[in-house]
Amino acid sequence: MVNINSSNISQYSINSDGSLAAMASPTVATGAFPISIAVGPSGQYAHVANSGSDDVSQYTIGSDGSLIPMAATTVAAGASPYSVCIEPSGKYAYVANRNSDSVSQYTIGNDGGLAPMSTATVAAGTEPVRINVDPLGKYAYVANFTSEDVSQYSIGNDGSLTPMTPGIAPAWGSTLAIAVLEGAALELVKGYAYVANEGSDNVSQYSIGSDGSLTALATVSVAAGGNPRSVTVGPVGRHAYVANRDDDNVSQYSIDSDGSLTPMVPATVASGSGPVSVAVDPSSRYVFVVNFFGGVSQYTIDANGRLIPMTIASVGAGSNPRSISVDPTGRYVCVTSYNGARDIWQYAIGSDGGLISLAPMSVPGGGGNLLTVSVGPTGKYACVTDIGGNVLHYDIGSDGQISQMTAVIVAGPGSVNFDPKGQYAYVPGSNNVWQYSIGSDGSLIPMTTASVTAGTYPVSVITTGIWK
Repeated sequence: MVNINSSNISQYSINSDGSLAAMASPTVATGAFPISIAVGPSGQYAHVANSGSDDVSQYTIGSDGSLIPMAATTVAAGASPYSVCIEPSGKYAYVANRNSDSVSQYTIGNDGGLAPMSTATVAAGTEPVRINVDPLGKYAYVANFTSEDVSQYSIGNDGSLTPMTPGIAPAWGSTLAIAVLEGAALELVKGYAYVANEGSDNVSQYSIGSDGSLTALATVSVAAGGNPRSVTVGPVGRHAYVANRDDDNVSQYSIDSDGSLTPMVPATVASGSGPVSVAVDPSSRYVFVVNFFGGVSQYTIDANGRLIPMTIASVGAGSNPRSISVDPTGRYVCVTSYNGARDIWQYAIGSDGGLISLAPMSVPGGGGNLLTVSVGPTGKYACVTDIGGNVLHYDIGSDGQISQMTAVIVAGPGSVNFDPKGQYAYVPGSNNVWQYSIGSDGSLIPMTTASVTAGTYPVSVITTGIWK
């Protein structure tokens, strides 16, 4: 675990019961203000981006899991390196440098040490903060915070990055990760991509080449409504829908054979007040739209993809509902409420597609505005974090109903992290790592040692090893 303010890494062994035990050397020094750590696929080496000293610390991982600084303890990076990523083969590493608007690129030697490539850096957008590589190691993508876009690169046989054409895919809103957030949504379908742009009230449309690059279609964009906040494409991939917050409606499009969007007739269908999130059920028969100022609008999809309001056009969903999720089986729906009671509303999907409130119709969502939700690997449990620093745990029943378990209070949790088998959960916060086993009923059970000490303001945790 990297600790920003104490400029070190806390290191632990994982006991057979999943609990963390500080190693004999509980910390190892890094550079100044470490912010990101990556472990290569071999599990033998670790690298840490130090945002305050403009370098990357590098370590071998001992047989007992402890970090051992390499002979060359650091390698230079750009200004304020913010994210480090190891390519899946373990041969190359990349670092996003926030204050020099670049990506440093390295080869990884047999000893795990980084060596700058002959072209040591490639340009990125303004303030790159995260970098990620696709699972096959063919492409790399960088989220640029200030320029509000994503830089995209192909990865050569020698590991070097080459900007695609075009080199930038737009987003809207300051990007923090390789995802499009708050007002721009990216949906991939059959070789095409669509981006809803809240600032220009339109949808950008692209083809995706065999090399993974985005190329604007002949018609670069199509009009949407005011402040489009969410775009989605049904599983069949024939139709697209966009929620327009300021116009209180949903734009509806057919997807032509070349991937271009064509407005349907009519081009929009009315929603509730302030639509912010739209979802299609897995069967592509129903659409649900969350309206920030009240309720969930519900529609059937006719043979031409047009939305038809159901007889019961909307159902209630608490104060300022913000997001909606349809379970993979298409039987249940959950909606989070941002203000007021800040609860989670739960529904079954009826035979006619209409939402039917479960009993109870909502479950508490904690004292703060809801922030994140994590579903465990088994799909039977969910955890929700809120702005008040609470981690709330829910059981997902066979009937789709969620029921809140004990709220776990942690000061300033960064996230909820599950081990791959869903047996343990770890949460960083308050200069500690809080550790839990997951009971047979899905409940979070504090371990005998409820937390282990980390450094100052821990922000990231990573584990190695395989559960046997």
